[in-house]
Amino acid sequence: MPSSQVGSRHSSSELKKGRSAESNLCFSQVYIGGAASLSFLQFIRETVVQYTGPSGFTHNAKIDSMLEDASAAAEEVSYNGDHVTFDEKIAFLRLYRLATSGIIDVISTSEATQLLEEMESSATVVHSSRLAVADLILAIGAQCPKADTAAVQKVNLFFTRGQKRAFSGMLEDPNLELVWAFLLMAFYMLGACRRNAGFMYLGVATRAAVALGLHDEDSYASLAPVESEKRYVRPNQAQVHESAIDGTFRLQTWMSLCVLDLLVSSILGRPSATSSLRLKLENGLIAKTTHVHLLASYTITHLMDTVTSELYGQKAVSTDAAEQFLRKLDRWSKELPNVMRTASPNLNSPKEQEHTLGSIQVGCFYYFATMLVTRPFLISTLTARLVRSCQGNPSSDSSTPTACEDPTHAKLASACVDSAAYLIQTCQDARKVDLLLSNMCIMK
Repeated sequence: MPSSQVGSRHSSSELKKGRSAESNLCFSQVYIGGAASLSFLQFIRETVVQYTGPSGFTHNAKIDSMLEDASAAAEEVSYNGDHVTFDEKIAFLRLYRLATSGIIDVISTSEATQLLEEMESSATVVHSSRLAVADLILAIGAQCPKADTAAVQKVNLFFTRGQKRAFSGMLEDPNLELVWAFLLMAFYMLGACRRNAGFMYLGVATRAAVALGLHDEDSYASLAPVESEKRYVRPNQAQVHESAIDGTFRLQTWMSLCVLDLLVSSILGRPSATSSLRLKLENGLIAKTTHVHLLASYTITHLMDTVTSELYGQKAVSTDAAEQFLRKLDRWSKELPNVMRTASPNLNSPKEQEHTLGSIQVGCFYYFATMLVTRPFLISTLTARLVRSCQGNPSSDSSTPTACEDPTHAKLASACVDSAAYLIQTCQDARKVDLLLSNMCIMK
């Protein structure tokens, strides 16, 4: 099939030439790439207003400020953390595991429980980096329920305290938990609809990870599989902090960082911090990665990043390139383990809830990646139909194919709509079984 440009009036390059900046909370212009969801929304609004005139959809201040949520800005903390019981902290930990399932996997439930117990013990001296991680785990967990005054106070307490501990001299002496802290701060900010802040924290996490050599495949040469529930061993705090952490921690940390960074960069249409540093897991490392959701997310987000850089980086999108990407996505889908294809029959168990929600989030990544590949063809196809409807035959239906349009473009446009419908249906199914959380803004 010969390579062809998308559309004559509205090609993918014209989509990129639309608004490439949005205002943040300080009314400064920040970059939003052509592959970004907000760029697509702005393109639709600008197209619709040409034919319908101003409306609540085309001129809406709330839509214009979608990049940042002013209500999520940090407030002065006056809440006393002593009011939070250990049982509440364990509940927040379970919610944290749910919220991050399929995206971040750096610390297991038993390992995090041990960390919380260290916080509770007055006889244990805990390093500030570990305290920061514990606070940020609790902050993300406290984000998950529906917000009320008490919940907001707890969230602000944990995040502000964790943030201060993370910045407390740690940039001069990076360790693995520094990477965790900034990774978790990025996830928290994304959950608070503060995408720019999350994007910037990811940059710091990446530089800290590079300083520790997590991007270097040779550093994993001696990595051996370790049972996940028995990894977190810290004999005493006098030992060198990094030496007590095995290679499995390092690998999962790097994979988690890449997943969140590539996902956020694809959504915002911005260059990724980890893309050029990404590890190739084919050389034996993949066999040592037992976390199926993390591995699946690592692979699909790399495909997303490739779509963003290669497909949207061209002046015109070819059907050949799009179909090649779709074949890669289809191959990835078929290689998923069976355990990820079915929901658990028993969602009363926290472990099964975590597994099911992780599979849901990975499934949403697949639908989003498909939409990224096919979106330029949806734009060109519907715009061409709209133009013909307004100029040639006002009574014709712009949603139906015409004899003169490219059937391959129409097929790819249909795939985009189908993927969006499947993504919505997946989220609705998760909502029916009460698995959606309040801080799942990445899914939004």
